[in-house]
Amino acid sequence: MRRADLPTIIYDAGALIAAVDPAVEIVFSPLAFGEGRDSMRLLGREYRRPDVWLAYDEAYRAFGHVPNTSWVRPSPPPQENLPVFRLPQLIDETPVELSAGRGAR
Repeated sequence: MRRADLPTIIYDAGALIAAVDPAVEIVFSPLAFGEGRDSMRLLGREYRRPDVWLAYDEAYRAFGHVPNTSWVRPSPPPQENLPVFRLPQLIDETPVELSAGRGAR
C-alpha cells in the first residue's frame, strides 16, 4: 500500500501541522477498524490495520516532536485507540545547522 492511499490525517500530518496555528493542540489517532475487523473499505479504498499503523508510526516518528501535537497510542479493540493513552513527546534531534530552514517548529 502506498502512502497516498492512506487517509490524509495519517499520511500528510506535516501539511496539517503547518496549516494549524501553533497555539492549537492537534490530536492524532490512527483509523479505528472496530471489533473483529482488521480491514475496512473507506471512500472506495481498502485499508488494513497493519498498513495504517505503520503509516501512523512513520508520521509520529517524523512529527512527534512538534510541541502542539499529541499522538494517541494505537491499540486493538475492544477499547480501540483510547485517547487517554498517548505516545510520549519525541525530542527533535535535528542538528542546529539544519533546523534554521525549518521555521519555528
